[in-house]
Amino acid sequence: MRIFQEKTNALVAIPKHSKLENHLDVLFEKYPQGFPVISNQKFNDYLKEICELAKFNQKHQWVKLVGKQKVTESDFRYNLITSHTGRRTFCTIALKKGIDSELIMKVTGHKNYEQFRAYVKVDDEDLETAFSEKF
Repeated sequence: MRIFQEKTNALVAIPKHSKLENHLDVLFEKYPQGFPVISNQKFNDYLKEICELAKFNQKHQWVKLVGKQKVTESDFRYNLITSHTGRRTFCTIALKKGIDSELIMKVTGHKNYEQFRAYVKVDDEDLETAFSEKF
């Protein structure tokens, strides 16, 4: 599947996963002229609805600095998920699965490694797994 990314002004090729093949075929039959275009804001609204229906209702808590004061905030995960969350998650999971960063960057449209690196989250569990497998 090829899409044009307006932000980067680039044509990006995205490989289709075999598990999605039938679903995509149905969508392409329904929309032979191309998918309807909606705004990012509306897309994210729909995504939050889907995640709430899927019961992504765990509370998530984080600390942020307001001036010199630490403030704890919390919300349900379904309210925090956006298309950008999906992009970051894809980058992190693909890298953990051993897909070369150059290939991931080609699919996501990242132009350089510094941009890509900001998308990948590494936690203590990742470090433990990586080093226990190597030694």
